[in-house]
Amino acid sequence: MASSADSPSWSQHFLAAEREEASELYQILAARRRRVLLSVLDQADGPVSVSELARAVASHESGHAPEAVTSDAGEKVRISLHHTHLPLLEAHDLIERTDGGSIRRTQHPFWTDSDLRTFVTQPDLPPATTTATLDSLTNRQCRAILACLHEHRTRTVGELAEELAGSPISGRKVSTVRTELTHRHLPKLEAADLIEVDATGNRVRYTGNAVLERWFAEVRDREVEQS
Repeated sequence: MASSADSPSWSQHFLAAEREEASELYQILAARRRRVLLSVLDQADGPVSVSELARAVASHESGHAPEAVTSDAGEKVRISLHHTHLPLLEAHDLIERTDGGSIRRTQHPFWTDSDLRTFVTQPDLPPATTTATLDSLTNRQCRAILACLHEHRTRTVGELAEELAGSPISGRKVSTVRTELTHRHLPKLEAADLIEVDATGNRVRYTGNAVLERWFAEVRDREVEQS
């Protein structure tokens, strides 16, 4: 495994800026409904009942005023929150329940991390774009690939494999990294419209989007704070 001193500059910046629980937090944010739910709690002055949360989430998703949300629509969202989203957020200590069963924010660093919280609401981009981008960021290798391409803008698959293998992020053989790039990571990133692979399948170009650029701005800011 390469030492940090021998690592390419992008990987040193990447490692310096990586936060704890990064993959888990991006996985949480990748679901649109959870982003909306977190946004509602972020704006609340105190605990919110599950029924109120369901109505607020249904209102946001439908574009209707809260009072216009039907009881059936609200109930469907409530069931989704109860069985899927609230347990996940509780498991990661982002929320807690009061004695009365209402939901409130915890002391998790997420709630005071202004950069990370910008991903809760992305009004300037379609929700699907935000979801696809954050879903890509859940994988550490994909984050590293994007960091490398963001710095170099374009690389052959071979060059990309060598840089990743030569960094502390991977520490594996070039041939293994190249296989993973070709069959797993690059197809995922291309499907999310974050990169382009040429017709030969050999050269990769960074394309990105506003959500990803916001992530890189967050990474730069955090690195400055830690320096």
